[in-house]
This record gives sequence, structure tokens and C-alpha cells, in this order.
Amino acid sequence: MNAVIYAIVLLGATAAICAVQWLKYYIASLTLMIFMQRKNYTPPSDEETAECRAYVIRNLVKDATGKQ
Repeated sequence: MNAVIYAIVLLGATAAICAVQWLKYYIASLTLMIFMQRKNYTPPSDEETAECRAYVIRNLVKDATGKQ
């Protein structure tokens, strides 16, 4: 029975940590969007978005694998 309680507490703590991190990400994203809107920056095109997404993914993989 104690193992079940520990598992539930661990799962709850993990969910809480994930929720806090998601909220931080969401706030940061909205902050950047508001900044861009106030500065009258034009939103990126679909092509620019795809290019930036590919760049980020490529660099995340490099960082994760330790390759230069």
C-alpha cells in the first residue's frame, strides 16, 4: 500500500512540475508575441517559420548528441 501512495505522490509532483514549466513556456511565448506586436514587427511567413523550426530542431539534435 505504501508503494502505491509513493507512486501517486511522485506522479502528482511530476505533473505539478510539468504544469509549472508549461506555464513558464506559455508566458514567455506570449511575452515575445506582445513585444513583436508592440514593435510592429511583421509575423514570419510560413516559409520563414519552417526554416527557423528546422534550424532549431537541427541544433537541438546537435546539442543532445554532443556533435559540433
